[in-house]
Amino acid sequence: GLVLESMEGEVSIITPASLPFRRNYQNGKLISTELIFNHRDDNLRLSCMSVRQYIYPVHISSMFLFTQTFASALNLLLLRFLNLQHTDVFKLADCCVSDTKLSHEEELLLSQLRFLEDDVFPDAHACRLKISLVTSNSDITPPWDINSEMLHYLSKLEHVSAACRLSVEEELYLLQNHVTVSLNYKLGNRQQFLRALTDCSTSLLLHYPTRPSLQEEFDSVSDKSCLNSDQDG
Repeated sequence: GLVLESMEGEVSIITPASLPFRRNYQNGKLISTELIFNHRDDNLRLSCMSVRQYIYPVHISSMFLFTQTFASALNLLLLRFLNLQHTDVFKLADCCVSDTKLSHEEELLLSQLRFLEDDVFPDAHACRLKISLVTSNSDITPPWDINSEMLHYLSKLEHVSAACRLSVEEELYLLQNHVTVSLNYKLGNRQQFLRALTDCSTSLLLHYPTRPSLQEEFDSVSDKSCLNSDQDG
């Protein structure tokens, strides 16, 4: 992007309306914030888009940017996600909701989020759930499985930063209305715990999976041969 400054000293940032993606590493274990731009494919995509650049006015404090359209907010969200700036993604998620039918440009930007599945940081799961939350009452369908994301979020909850944690009310809303808690006992237990927490209950009912049936299990055999007095030695 480029930094622009007007004669009055107002600062803006201009970015191309392209769809970058991360560089993949062969070992599959590293996530790079180095972005690659496919200008050939971008020419085809840009022909269907209403703009070629997005302009973000910078606040006088130089601490944050203004998003002037829904498409520009989605583009900024995508760039933040690609750069692993999860705290900024979490904050920006509240701006990424629309009560009207998405344009082709907006659908294209939203679909790019499916290419971020390699980002499995705890805060990344929190960001996806936040986006699912703010779009839950709209026609927007985020490109991920909310059941899987909630399970990952709960399994990594202790590592989720304070800035990206869902509130009790937000988490309970998702579990009650958009997550299929019957898929995993952990989801149901979490829902019961949050209900008890909000209702100030002193007890709750938890469920655990049935113990698997094992054949010739070592611990099921009571071997007392060493105590047999008839044994030599």
